[in-house]
Amino acid sequence: MGLGLAVPLSTALSSAVLPLAALAAWLMAGGVFRLPALVRSSPVAWSALMLFLWLGVSVLYSSADWGSAVGSLNKYRDLLFIPVFMVLLSKARDRRKVHLALIAGLVASMIVSYAQWFGWLPLNRGFPAPSSTITHSTFMVWLFFCLLWEVRVSGYSWLCYSGAALAVLNILFLGSTTGYVLILAMGVLFAWQERGSRRIIPLLAAFVCLVAAGWFLIPEFKGELSQNIHEANTLDASKAGTGGLDKRVAFLSYTAGIVSEALLLGHGMGSFEGEYSQAVSGSGHPPTTNPHNEFALTWAQAGVVGLGLLMSLLHAAWRTSALQSAPVNYMGRGFILIFAVGCLFNSFLLDTKEGILFALALALYCPESKAGKLKKTSS
Repeated sequence: MGLGLAVPLSTALSSAVLPLAALAAWLMAGGVFRLPALVRSSPVAWSALMLFLWLGVSVLYSSADWGSAVGSLNKYRDLLFIPVFMVLLSKARDRRKVHLALIAGLVASMIVSYAQWFGWLPLNRGFPAPSSTITHSTFMVWLFFCLLWEVRVSGYSWLCYSGAALAVLNILFLGSTTGYVLILAMGVLFAWQERGSRRIIPLLAAFVCLVAAGWFLIPEFKGELSQNIHEANTLDASKAGTGGLDKRVAFLSYTAGIVSEALLLGHGMGSFEGEYSQAVSGSGHPPTTNPHNEFALTWAQAGVVGLGLLMSLLHAAWRTSALQSAPVNYMGRGFILIFAVGCLFNSFLLDTKEGILFALALALYCPESKAGKLKKTSS
């Protein structure tokens, strides 16, 4: 429960202290001896371990120095916590408790953000968010989606709907394009999941009204969208960009060249920064440590093999989530979509908070399932 509460609020607790405590509990519970059976029965656990193993193999042929390669691999350690959390959260009632703790942590994080926006608390690096705007807006999208489905479980409809509305407004004034894309994706997914339900029309109307009000009343929202529209109309990958959209286009353009040089195996863990610096040398484009795209980063460093294993992990999680009872199955697929879409614009698996949330969420919404059942479930 502590980890669920801490993920949105404390980087130190969620990335080091509590995961290590969970690892200790896993060892004391005989997790090592249960690991073979878990891997056989859970495609998610198997895929996570295979991905980490391949990333480890890529250290051996990396173009980066040994220290950089191992340091880069360490950033993907959250993959190893997926089977750890699965063992510790093997019971449905424990998963429910951690899920509620996560919601409580997300609500607390939203309250802090509002307090910063109103000037009651100091800003974080100039922004009204307890963590980076991308991270916080992603968390708020997940809070929005969870609360819409929590109505089916808790029955506190007005409380849940009010919290979801506040989460949407929080996303709008953060000025994060990632948040805007993700909230749109979640709105579409929720509408599809609830197709035929009597509540979908009023909820969609309320969502549209909130966004329209945000356009007229929240300068950050209107300014960010206007900036993105301007960048989209003036895109030129050959020139060094100054905004989020044009920079990402340049990142992907040069990363494509890096990928083409080692399609199958990649350049090895920790190699991206050096390879990218060489690629942009003399072009006027600034260097970067990652292309802000998890799929492109994985392909560049671990090749098509690594990319395939990452896609296999997401696919296994998507299929496994379908085996859960409602609304956990809907929330599971919602999280996988948030993560997959977010990885198109950011390196979520590489990032600290997003990475540990990914590991925890797979244990919560895609728990151990018999492999035989998956064969009967369509993707």
